Amino acid sequence: MTGRWLTDSQAADNAAADGELDDAGRVQSKAKVVPFVEDTRNVLLTRLRAPTDDGMRVSLQFALERGIEAAFQLEDSELASQELPDDDRRGRTLFTESAEGGAGVLRRLVDEPTALATAARTALELAHFDPDTGADLSGRDGGERCEKACYDCLLTYANQLWHPVIDRLSVRDLLLALAGATVRRTSATSDPATGAAELAQRCDSELERSFLDWLVSHDHRLPDEAQTLVAAAEARPDFIYRAAQGQVAVFVDGPHHQAARQAERDAVAEERLADLGWFVLRLRLDQDEADWSDQVAAYPSVFGPGR
Repeated sequence: MTGRWLTDSQAADNAAADGELDDAGRVQSKAKVVPFVEDTRNVLLTRLRAPTDDGMRVSLQFALERGIEAAFQLEDSELASQELPDDDRRGRTLFTESAEGGAGVLRRLVDEPTALATAARTALELAHFDPDTGADLSGRDGGERCEKACYDCLLTYANQLWHPVIDRLSVRDLLLALAGATVRRTSATSDPATGAAELAQRCDSELERSFLDWLVSHDHRLPDEAQTLVAAAEARPDFIYRAAQGQVAVFVDGPHHQAARQAERDAVAEERLADLGWFVLRLRLDQDEADWSDQVAAYPSVFGPGR
């Protein structure tokens, strides 16, 4: 075999049939090859609560895109957005980080309570508005006034097809609302008690279930997963959080984890997870609830501020 790639026409014109020898005495064999690649990217899907007109939907899409890029120092090529089909006309928009694996900015918008507000304030500034009052600053200090949009605010070469409908004035009030918003991440359900119940079904011990109940009663963030096997580390954390700083493995240890043999197994599992880039938390929950509070409060980026 020669290892050469042939187009469809070249393969059809190849004189030697499969199994025959070419002039150099090599066996000829042709096979259809379809190359493909796979990658992983961070994406964020947004949707407004109420229907809006085309101008507002498109303007908000590009205002947020420009605001996110500027606030978190991304290049234009690192973040893309596109409007998705939406019969309800509520601005269903997909934001995608172009780098494989992502830069982590879209995850920050979900995990960090004020990250979205920061992006919205930056978008207001780019669109020539005061981010605190919403006052139109365009044309002040003798500068040229921007009526609907310009290349200094929302217009780019990439969105030129939408230039006729982009209007910075149409999204000022919505951006002001977002600039004062706080994002609160929940589990798969919006009801913490229901989310805890779903996670509890996968728990292995009453201690783990008690910890979930305690998180709910103190308004802490619930885990994203429970008892999920991390095959590469040969470890099964009690809980997993997908936090801004990366993946967090949480182990809740009762008294039996003080035994020498169990402690050795715990240490090995923790080391394997750390080698894979996981942040590992091991909580001692065989004490009273005051100690639980102290341990959880030390990691607000994982569990949230709580109550």
